[in-house]
Amino acid sequence: MTRLRCRLLTPISPGTVHYEPDAFVAIEAGRLQTVGPYEGQAVDEDLRPGLLTPGFVDAHLHFPQTRIVGAASGPLLEWLDRSVFPEESRFQDAAYAERTAELFADRLAASGTTLAFVYGSSHELSTDRLFSVLADRGLRAIAGPVLMDEACPEALRVPVEEAMESMEALVERWHGHDSDRLQVAVIPRFALSCTPRMMRAAGGLADRYGLRVSTHLSENLEECRQVRERFGGASYVQVYEELLQLLSAPPTRFRVKHTVIHPTDRYGNTAAKGGKGYAPKPIPWENHRFSGFPPFDAKTALSPRVPVWEVIERQQRVSNNLDQLRTK
Repeated sequence: MTRLRCRLLTPISPGTVHYEPDAFVAIEAGRLQTVGPYEGQAVDEDLRPGLLTPGFVDAHLHFPQTRIVGAASGPLLEWLDRSVFPEESRFQDAAYAERTAELFADRLAASGTTLAFVYGSSHELSTDRLFSVLADRGLRAIAGPVLMDEACPEALRVPVEEAMESMEALVERWHGHDSDRLQVAVIPRFALSCTPRMMRAAGGLADRYGLRVSTHLSENLEECRQVRERFGGASYVQVYEELLQLLSAPPTRFRVKHTVIHPTDRYGNTAAKGGKGYAPKPIPWENHRFSGFPPFDAKTALSPRVPVWEVIERQQRVSNNLDQLRTK
């Protein structure tokens, strides 16, 4: 048993935290046994003035971007072509994927993040390596490969049938591992990288296994314009509503998280009707010039009709670390 003396900050409810200026914490076999005020107990280590808190939760991380954190090189679509896709193509190599997964896990732990929603590369092999490392490190994660079968480099393109077979294999190996500590997610990267057939298959797979779904939605105005052009004038929301059948699906089917920067009124109406929440992604002011994202419209996003998931999403392309307590 490990016995610690420390300052302690712990949540009691969504709106309440408890601060204990002098606390005693006992840990045995990796699990908390005692948490309370210090009353003269013998301790193995006095961590004061350090502050002990529960682990942080990061709702949106890209594992293949671990080595290019902070490498913003222009607006979203240019940055994908110039920086992200070349790096993600390297994850075909099992050894490279495993080394990067070890580094990713190191950085999560160093940042105090113990639960993350993680986007992988499009390769089953690299996502399997990620799950293996997370399993060994004792970290919690919801993760999956990004689904891409169009408008991407050949090294990242995975046809629908192959992608669904890979997802089935990952679900069999990892979904619910260690009392649900690890879960598999369905992650269509965004509408521009997925054919309608891929999005329909992804929605069907999520429905069949009750998997969480995450995607990007309306992050960049040029991206939104291309979506309308490609899908015959349909809005981003209409595309997902029709092909993924997510926003209008009964809330009991599966849980959905969208990363949103430009939420429209139609998004608010549809999400409210479907009982869905979303995670807005406000961008720190000092990063606007690097990211190509305009200031976050909080008045539009924080509609009382739509539950907003209060989560922290680090912008890896404009932040130089995974530490959620730092702003740069």
